[in-house]
Amino acid sequence: MIEVHQLAAPESGGTKLSKTDWLDIAVWGRIDKCFQVDTETKALLARASALAKTAKVKASLVLSGSGLLPHGRSYFKSGADRVFLYDHPSLVNDSAETDAILLAHFIPEFKPAVLLATADQRSEAAFVLLSERLRLPYLKTGCDFSLQGARDVVLSESCAGKELIESIQGNRPQLLLVTKGLFSGEWQGGELSEELIVCEIPSKVLESFEAHSGRMI
Repeated sequence: MIEVHQLAAPESGGTKLSKTDWLDIAVWGRIDKCFQVDTETKALLARASALAKTAKVKASLVLSGSGLLPHGRSYFKSGADRVFLYDHPSLVNDSAETDAILLAHFIPEFKPAVLLATADQRSEAAFVLLSERLRLPYLKTGCDFSLQGARDVVLSESCAGKELIESIQGNRPQLLLVTKGLFSGEWQGGELSEELIVCEIPSKVLESFEAHSGRMI
């Protein structure tokens, strides 16, 4: 059964739903033109799901776009326990700047321990902006990784310099950009909690959309 939570006021000081206490392994994902999770996201989420199962935490998928909700059930097929949707017409052609705004909203609201994304030009630009906004370092790697104590990223000994991983240790969340093609394959199945969270859009995104719409009239 899928639980759907509609967040009424994500930027207020009130109680929030689905707090994860810096435990989730979250993947910032992408969808294709058919509203399905793309290949790179599926592979990264499969790895995150395997790590989450071992650490006895949850794997989360975070998506943005327009018209996502009708496809919400299908996103669990990639191995996410929780799916967070930022679904709004303003996000049909979103950018690195918008990604950074959404992630800067997502992180304090839902508190993932680790946030993963596939490294490409847009994701790297978004992580630079996010790092500046939240004053959190991020690490880009082409190495496999595991979790220590359910919360700390540990890179494989064969390719990780100690100074690299130390750059993000102790931070919440730990931000990790993963080189394209590092992982392959898809989630192999298993029990999932299947919680769907529809997130309100941050005011900065709405204000920009409304201003642009006004100019188009």
